[in-house]
Amino acid sequence: MERQEQGIFPLKQYLEVIGIPEDTSLQPTVETLYKVIHNQVKTIPFANLFWFVKDGKPVSLTIPDLKRKLLDNREGGMCMEVASFTYFALKALGFKVDRIVAHALMNRPMENRPPTHLFLVVTVEDRTFLVDPSFGYNMLRYPLEVNFKETQEVSLTHYEKYQLECHSDYYQLNMWVKDSWFSLHRFDRPLHPMSDEEVNDCHKFLLETPMRIFIRDLYLTFGRITENGRVGFHYEPHNPEFTAFKMLVEEDKTTKTFYKDYETLQAEIKEMVGIELPPFDKLKASDKTNLENAKTVTS
Repeated sequence: MERQEQGIFPLKQYLEVIGIPEDTSLQPTVETLYKVIHNQVKTIPFANLFWFVKDGKPVSLTIPDLKRKLLDNREGGMCMEVASFTYFALKALGFKVDRIVAHALMNRPMENRPPTHLFLVVTVEDRTFLVDPSFGYNMLRYPLEVNFKETQEVSLTHYEKYQLECHSDYYQLNMWVKDSWFSLHRFDRPLHPMSDEEVNDCHKFLLETPMRIFIRDLYLTFGRITENGRVGFHYEPHNPEFTAFKMLVEEDKTTKTFYKDYETLQAEIKEMVGIELPPFDKLKASDKTNLENAKTVTS
């Protein structure tokens, strides 16, 4: 039924876009899972541009709309868009995969945070993997193997270490940053696999809630994984002072570079992430009244 409603996944085009040759034999194995996810996070970036342009329109979480945005137009996408598309891709490859909704933390307190993030849990040969392909530029380079039974620390590379905290009624994913754990997101224990309807309801909430969602209302962000690190851009179009910077992570070295003008920011985002920023006059004007009156929630 889901296949009929969503359409047939464009597997050939997807593999071509993420750089896997068409004649590659892909079985639903751990090796395939690592290969596909690693290639994807280097190719399909996180981007929240549509919220900040005057003619920006959200897309549905159906295969045709996501295909057009992520593969045909190469626009990048938000977590719910990219994670949903990854879900369909892994299902098409024969994997057992579930969608899980989470509360984005970004090292801030949990209070008043609605569930606005989506990631995946994949089961292969009785092994479970947390797959997070689109969490700003903090997406996971590889699937994270965890057992969801006890707190675990897992290193994906010699410079990327994660911790899954197991509490009585929730899990929390942390990333090791500058000699301490940096909280990424929190989600319910036991795990609750999401139905199509539940995922669409979460997406609708993210699009329509009057609560202030930082990733939707305050700043533009773009990012992707690189061969030996990650790159991310942050821009605050509503700030009276020009505020934009790049975070470049190369193994255990992090460089933060501030920009002084929009044109330089445009050029670097295009070069390093592949996203075309529109001319400045195409961005929405700041509505300070609405922002000041909104409740504050970070996503």
